[in-house]
Amino acid sequence: MTAYSFGARWVGVVAFRSSPSLVPEPLHKMAERLHARAGDRSIVLGDGRSLPASTMLKVLPRIRTRYLLAGDAARAAECLQVERAVRGGGQPRLREWLIRELPEPPRKQSLTGSRKQAPPGALTRSPQPQATRRVLKSGQPTLRRPIPPSDPRISGPRPPQAPARSHRRRPPVEIRDTGWRESYPHAPESPWLPELPPSLESALRECGLELDAPARQWLRWASLHTSYVHESVPDERLSPGALRILQTLGRNWMRLAMVEYVPTLRADFASNAELSHILAQDARARHGIANWLRQHGGGWYGRGERVAAEAGTSRSAGDVAMQIVGALSMVTASTAPATALLRASDFRASEPEPDWGALVRAATQTDPRVSRSEAGPDHLRTFTVTVTAGGQMASGTARSAKAARMTALRAWVTEHAPHLIPAARPPASAAAAPQLYPTCPAAHLEAVQWAMSAFETDAPGLFTQALTHRSWAYDNRAAVERSDQRDYGVLATEGSELVRTLVHHHHALIALSSPATVPMADLTATVVTEAKLADLFDHLGLTDAVLRSRGMGVSTEVKSDVIQALAAAAWRAQPGRLAHRQFAQLEDWVRSFVPRRDPTTMLQEYGATHRVEFVYEFRSRGAEHQRQFQAQVTLANDPSAVLAGGWCTSKTAAKHAAAGRLLRLLSGEQVAELSTEETDVLRACLRAELRAVTPEGPTADRDLLAGRMGLDRLISGDYSSFGQWATARSRVLSGSASGVLTRVGDYYTAALTHLRRQQIRRLIKSLLPRLHPHDDPAHMAAISAWLAGPGVARLALIEDLLGAVVWQRNAPDAAIAFVQQQTAVIASTSGSSAESTLTTGQNGKTLTIRVAERDLSSAVAPLVDTVEAVVSGTSWVREGDTVALTLSTPPRAQDPIATRAFHALESSWTDPWLSEARHALSELLGAADATATNARTTTTDDSAVATALLGVDAALRST
Repeated sequence: MTAYSFGARWVGVVAFRSSPSLVPEPLHKMAERLHARAGDRSIVLGDGRSLPASTMLKVLPRIRTRYLLAGDAARAAECLQVERAVRGGGQPRLREWLIRELPEPPRKQSLTGSRKQAPPGALTRSPQPQATRRVLKSGQPTLRRPIPPSDPRISGPRPPQAPARSHRRRPPVEIRDTGWRESYPHAPESPWLPELPPSLESALRECGLELDAPARQWLRWASLHTSYVHESVPDERLSPGALRILQTLGRNWMRLAMVEYVPTLRADFASNAELSHILAQDARARHGIANWLRQHGGGWYGRGERVAAEAGTSRSAGDVAMQIVGALSMVTASTAPATALLRASDFRASEPEPDWGALVRAATQTDPRVSRSEAGPDHLRTFTVTVTAGGQMASGTARSAKAARMTALRAWVTEHAPHLIPAARPPASAAAAPQLYPTCPAAHLEAVQWAMSAFETDAPGLFTQALTHRSWAYDNRAAVERSDQRDYGVLATEGSELVRTLVHHHHALIALSSPATVPMADLTATVVTEAKLADLFDHLGLTDAVLRSRGMGVSTEVKSDVIQALAAAAWRAQPGRLAHRQFAQLEDWVRSFVPRRDPTTMLQEYGATHRVEFVYEFRSRGAEHQRQFQAQVTLANDPSAVLAGGWCTSKTAAKHAAAGRLLRLLSGEQVAELSTEETDVLRACLRAELRAVTPEGPTADRDLLAGRMGLDRLISGDYSSFGQWATARSRVLSGSASGVLTRVGDYYTAALTHLRRQQIRRLIKSLLPRLHPHDDPAHMAAISAWLAGPGVARLALIEDLLGAVVWQRNAPDAAIAFVQQQTAVIASTSGSSAESTLTTGQNGKTLTIRVAERDLSSAVAPLVDTVEAVVSGTSWVREGDTVALTLSTPPRAQDPIATRAFHALESSWTDPWLSEARHALSELLGAADATATNARTTTTDDSAVATALLGVDAALRST
């Protein structure tokens, strides 16, 4: 310990619990038992099921690699976080999508059928949850909430119906869970990401929005304006394009929430014009939400944008507001966050204004004369319009010429002709629920029944309305009035907002699975065209179900309107259901807007990364009408490496089959013995990987997720597995491979150094206060609050361990001494004693410590975080008053790749950057200690601490 004494302060935060003293187990026996238990302990999956930790650590790397090859970096990173938590001795939080990917735990008694697992070689962009299916056979519909049998229009005998020329047999209903709420991508980690203001979290909680850890992480990113990202987030873990996607998604969900929220304050929309007028006020809604968020500390901006946002002269506040709405809507897959924020910001839709120009002309019988002037710089231009009519004048000023003209006309009428202003419309009464028509074609009734099954909604009147064209409603006005019906116009307008939101939501989930690489132009406004909607209409065979005038055809516009109206009817009857459960044809249609990543595309991307070109050749067999094709994939620079796929009915499918087989080899999914051709192809690919290795700016983060070059095994301390990997690859090297080996050694040095620095940066930055260099009062207040918290003591632990590593130049020995010292502090603080034993085995050194009658499982959490960040390759087991730490030590390498990798690992512990970071922390802790000492005698001055904090920040940013 250094002179300052913060290292023991964190112990006081932990509340030890007493336990009855039993006959103690000998410590050396306990060490053996805990070491054996490290791999056998159970990881809880949920529903009473669990898997051994050793099984988890074997399966997770394969899942991680498969998702990264499929382009889903967010889920790959989530797998890596779970791996680290398992090695740290904890119980990780597993989300539903990951539980489905894990193997089924063995059951003692098989009372129910086991779940079907996806094929191990399946490579998809975004694997979806297991679908919940209900198949309805033709002629035997099974409604979730059926219409009562007393209704003869549905349940009675069907009238005979001549087959229509355009009638298509409607596909059976299959319901699927979207999984959007459970399987959204995880937000990336970054040490530079600011924390949420407590006032904002509290305000959101008052609105009924409770945030879990993943949702809070997305909200932290969504609170950043792109200017702040460019200025203050140097690691670029999330691109500006990802923020743009959140912004677009937030606006869509907010507009859909307006469609739901406004009728709760008044009656339902009476016409398309009324609904369009409400939607045209989304700018006012954005502005209101932005003001509410700013009042509660929401939003981080760059220097210039911050000033403009506070002055209300920039759109940046509205952009950040929509990013926040988008993030909250993505993790909930509902309008609840947007509705809560509309209510919190007291949004009230204004009534449509009269035609002020027409009123001026009516009052004067002449056209008004208009003059305009401008003032201010280009970015703050204001317009003043003066209206003259009948010898009277009025003026208006606004940020646009159109708004200024409207303001001037309104002022003229208000001042000189107030009697012409129409009276306010009285609030409309609630409309009666629409009903089925007394008589209608059988095809229409059958489609209504199908819609009730497909949308799982008992709303026959609304579905009838969705299938009623305005021409039929005009021709049958009496029937429409008796059934409290209308045409589908309003429903279609509502549905256009709903369908666009569903499509954009799915697109956002796919695009944000790789948040660091989303370009600004990546489909941030996916267009839902009439033609795409008409395709779904035709697939569902709804032509005969649409009520329309005799002789009228069904145009593309009508088809698109009907689909949108059906979706709106289902949403109006059961809000939110379509975001969680969709029938198969609708789900497939929503997914069609995002191009699928087929195996051929993924293999092409792999080749581009490793500078390899793949060539395909085809063979065929069978008669012309039963032709089958087989593709052979070959490396262009190694014609002897050939791998054939299976026989398929088309060349495209055969090409995908061959590419998929090779990808399974590269991802490690195939664990059976390799054939000769598989060995040859894999060897050629490994040569390409080694040739493509470059130490200049290594993509260590992505390589770690992919397990490329065995980096994941090396950083986790699984040296036995890494040795097997390295030995297999060393065999493919020729005798004159010194140049390749030199690049390999340089790569490992650069990658391991980068990853170790990144882990230490992340931990230190999470313990530092967030400062605004241009805001001195808030600056000093944040420092004072930080000095009173536990962060200083946690930094003292990091400084202590870094000092031991720098001095001993041996991270495992330094970590063992550090843990022994800190547990002795725990025992002394709690009035107990500690005993420890150190054993050495094939896997490394294991330190077992027991503090009598004290629970260490939570007390050592700060030690676990500190040791894992600085040393890595650790494995922890916690059991009551005992904790065991195993640190893997590299064995003597027998092949050239492992030799260079282990040498690079030792070199990363002697990185000069570690000494610079430790020195900066020492200066900061010294300043904090001096401030704490002065506080007891004189007025505190935090300027020295502020200077030291800037020094730590500069040291962390250095390369």
